[in-house]
Amino acid sequence: MKKRIICLALVLIMVLSVSSCIVSKTRYDYNMEKYVELVDYSDFKVDLELDSIQAAIDSSIMDYATEYKVQVGDEIYVDITAKEVLYTETESGTVIDQKGDEIADLKEEGLLLKVGSNEYASKVENSILGTKIGEKTQLKIKLPDDFKHESYRGKEVYIDITVKSKVCNEGDIVLVKYKGFFLDKDGNKIPNPDKKDEKDEEYKIFDSNSNAKFYLGSKMAIEGFEENIVGMKVNETKSFKATFPDDYDNESVKGQTVEFEVTVTGLSVAPIFNDDFVKAYFPDYKSTEEFTKALKEKYILSNIYEYITSNSKILKYPKAELRDAERELKNIEEEFKKEYGIELDAYIEAYFDMTRDEYVKSNMKSEMIYYAIKQHENIEPTDEQLLEEVDSLIEYYKNYYMENDKLDENSAKLKAQSFVNSLGSTYSYENVLFRLVDEFLVKTAKVTEKPRTYTSITEKLAEADKPVTE
Repeated sequence: MKKRIICLALVLIMVLSVSSCIVSKTRYDYNMEKYVELVDYSDFKVDLELDSIQAAIDSSIMDYATEYKVQVGDEIYVDITAKEVLYTETESGTVIDQKGDEIADLKEEGLLLKVGSNEYASKVENSILGTKIGEKTQLKIKLPDDFKHESYRGKEVYIDITVKSKVCNEGDIVLVKYKGFFLDKDGNKIPNPDKKDEKDEEYKIFDSNSNAKFYLGSKMAIEGFEENIVGMKVNETKSFKATFPDDYDNESVKGQTVEFEVTVTGLSVAPIFNDDFVKAYFPDYKSTEEFTKALKEKYILSNIYEYITSNSKILKYPKAELRDAERELKNIEEEFKKEYGIELDAYIEAYFDMTRDEYVKSNMKSEMIYYAIKQHENIEPTDEQLLEEVDSLIEYYKNYYMENDKLDENSAKLKAQSFVNSLGSTYSYENVLFRLVDEFLVKTAKVTEKPRTYTSITEKLAEADKPVTE
């Protein structure tokens, strides 16, 4: 559902952008001081919280986690059944092996194995490498001469091994469902005063989630939460207490000790945060350093732009642009409802928490502030930058049409050129202008970096993955 919402939001923005560019070749060609009262941002200071940058890196990594598969060093739980190999002589003298009765002494349920330790049998452990939770493997082996059951040493047996679970550890990404309960002064859960029938929660809760994801060791949750999940196994439920910090942003629980009931429902594995990861999933960057720098710049920009938009005033909205924006929404109403099955006004209210008029003016405020900063700082795109932007857009849409419409390169390029032309010159102009304004704000911001308070599991895993050099 979340992806669907994001998709709708992007479609709406794209439709509005395209329509706007077609309607008007020039926008906000005014003395913007008459329309925008800009706050003085020259002395604005940004506290760059490096913990937040690391949290953003960890969040990005979670998006590209892969399904868990058994690997060396994992502690896993398995079920094992075994049947002795029987040999039968046929008339032709050929020896045929077959399964005998199940060997009760070799049956194991929930056996904990550390893969690679060879504590059980090396072939058994090796056979489950690369398998997923719930998968079964089968093999025929000769038990070692020092096997723990003396009567089966040296015998050939058929083994069925089912991977049941894994011990959760730092570096794992776990899917959990949880409930958070308020506690009284004696540390007991508080009965739910609104309970009316057996379907209602027995105790008073402050939060619950049936599909939460955590990167163990990243410190993205409050202290004590991830630490208590480490050591749990998939499908295990555990209750524990944790205390929210005094500066927590939720007033109802800040500074309070609460109780969590957590069930681990799934498991995946994070990729290593290194240059290869960045180049594979974020091709605009070539290294972790470039990627981290970009995150810092986005953090700085979001802070200073939030300050500017919150403290600047719109004195009046230009009538022509306001009329165009209102007409643009009117023009796409019918098509929007037909495509997505929802009224445009209802969508704006549901996903932007605004009325149509508020939505239009909010978008215009952002644009007007960019143009006001442009005039105040004398920022203007060059012809070369504009041409590069058009070429970049054509290349982007060419690749899009090749991948999604399965067009050959020449056809895709022609379609991309036609589409970019339909966007109009204002579209590429504003792309460049807004980017230049962003770069100016980041470059001139007065930034103080707040030091890290922890070593992220991202860094630990990356360090462990580095090849050993002489």
